[in-house]
Amino acid sequence: MNLRYLIIILMLSFFSCGDKERTKHRHATNDPASIVSNDTIIIPNIIHPNPNELKNLILIEDHLPKGFSRKGDVDYTETIQKVLNEYRNVKFPDFPLLVNYLGLKVKSNSKLVFQKNSLIKLNSTDKIAYEIIKIENVQNVSIFGLKVEGDRYRRIDPDNKHGEWGMGLMIKSSENIKVYNPTITKCWGDGIYIGRGDVEKPNNDVLIYQAIIDDNRRNGISIICGRDIEIIEPLVSNTKGTSPESGIDIEPNGPDDVIDNILIKDAYTYNNEYIGIVVSLSQMVSDKAKEATITILNHTDKYSENGFMIASFRSERKASDVRIAGKILVKNSKWMFNERPYVIGVTRILSPLIEIVDAKIYSDENNPGVINEKMLSNMNQNNEEVVFRSNKGL
Repeated sequence: MNLRYLIIILMLSFFSCGDKERTKHRHATNDPASIVSNDTIIIPNIIHPNPNELKNLILIEDHLPKGFSRKGDVDYTETIQKVLNEYRNVKFPDFPLLVNYLGLKVKSNSKLVFQKNSLIKLNSTDKIAYEIIKIENVQNVSIFGLKVEGDRYRRIDPDNKHGEWGMGLMIKSSENIKVYNPTITKCWGDGIYIGRGDVEKPNNDVLIYQAIIDDNRRNGISIICGRDIEIIEPLVSNTKGTSPESGIDIEPNGPDDVIDNILIKDAYTYNNEYIGIVVSLSQMVSDKAKEATITILNHTDKYSENGFMIASFRSERKASDVRIAGKILVKNSKWMFNERPYVIGVTRILSPLIEIVDAKIYSDENNPGVINEKMLSNMNQNNEEVVFRSNKGL
């Protein structure tokens, strides 16, 4: 597909303007807004459904009660869910809608279209777990322009920090799921969670295209279980609140989870409290043979404490542990102004082969275009599971 490109200036901290928890980044000399506004990011035009498909959309606005509010201050969860249950091609109104902690469940073969001012806003809650948009055990779903806002700064009991499982978009055990141009902010847990539900099957063929994920509390995007998962051109920023505080976290919960053909391409992670992108496969290890294949292309991280990390495996290796087969390829990364540009944890000969190709490290904000060659030369090449090389040697 040929895409026309727009050059836009993204002021990421706009999403959290006025929030008391927002602080200056440890590396920033000014407020993050002034720094991010100087970052020019190239983003394709917004993806829209086929014009012929737009003709048969059911308007949620037509099903709201007489005298409905356009301010996002009245709970319409039951009404919206009824529309989603009865119809498959649905258009959300050009104003915010309030939903409660039960969230909205998407059915198989659904196409959901959001407009410029559409927003699904979670009502204040004290729940430690919720799923604002839930896609579980379904097939063939396309969502265009999803916009979701969690309740991070509107909790019923703001002093209670318990829990970390409030998700903006939850995808579990589903197949052929396409989500274009989502914007998900201020969730108690993750912006997007791609995991495994009660049905014992992994996600298969999931595309998240050009997401903007900002100011979520645990992770921006978590990939727990899936096959053929593509995260293309995401912008993931300002994740902070509870561990692991990462932009993108690939972390299976156990040995039955699948991490197969995961592609993260052209990701931009910014100002996440702990890590830009982390791969943590320790829980996948068992006495059975497993394989994981992960490709990370053209990742840029700026101002996260750690730009990229391979997390450590176990405190000690068991005699029955079988090394995970497969490969983690990290190519053409730019790690900028991090306390630690990259971290390779203690892998105990349990990780798939890790190949880091043509990474670039920038550490001097006064000379932002100058690569730190010394840090590159210090990359540890003694670990038999890790290969560092340059494109010059390809």
